Amino acid sequence: MDRTLSLTLLAMFGAFAVAAAAGAAFAVMRPPAPEPAPRNVAILLDRSDSMEDGRGSSCPALELLTRRAFGIDGVRTGSNVRVFLSGDAVGQRMPVFGPAIQVPRREGGEMEGMDRMLQGAAIRAVREHCETNVSGLQLKRSPLYSSISGAVDTMHTDWRCSEAEPCTLLVRSDLQETEHKSVIAALRARDKKLSALVDALPALDLTGIDVKVCGTGESTEKIDEARATATDAVWRRVLPGVEVSPVCL
Repeated sequence: MDRTLSLTLLAMFGAFAVAAAAGAAFAVMRPPAPEPAPRNVAILLDRSDSMEDGRGSSCPALELLTRRAFGIDGVRTGSNVRVFLSGDAVGQRMPVFGPAIQVPRREGGEMEGMDRMLQGAAIRAVREHCETNVSGLQLKRSPLYSSISGAVDTMHTDWRCSEAEPCTLLVRSDLQETEHKSVIAALRARDKKLSALVDALPALDLTGIDVKVCGTGESTEKIDEARATATDAVWRRVLPGVEVSPVCL
């Protein structure tokens, strides 16, 4: 091989090697991306008697939703889980179930196993508190719009939910509003009238909040196909991007 060509190739190889080494060094020196903020979760339990389990209690469902909350992606040490109850029949107030639960979760070995024990204890405490203070207190009315709106406002205020630091709201309800007049009218409407009333409904600001509703098929009320269609249309308008499941698994 020509000596000049050999020297040229060696020089090129050396330049490539230096560039690769510099790139590797930069990759090593570059700080890791910051870990996403822990995700906070709120649970809203519909206290209307149409959502009881036959024994006048929604506590088993609350325990189920609390377990689900602990398993949501992003829920880890530093996350909070807070339970709300739908408002009462008179003032439509939305009481807070109790203090937010601090979620214990770390990865790996013995600590992870201990965290599972602590999570189990927290879930049992929620169930016991519910059985003592809430069970048997089902209501005849469902001010769902104001209850969900109140939960969303509290999440934005207390947790500052945003696109960068999202939160989750889990709702167990059949979504049969009894207080908000515009929502009631839309739930009762059919066909073309339904479309007009739905379009006029006020949508909630869910920036940074993923809303998941379950239990629409667990109601003790008889809901025919037309009512079910109206219910779906109404709440997809009020809660943009909502996920709805007929049962809470």
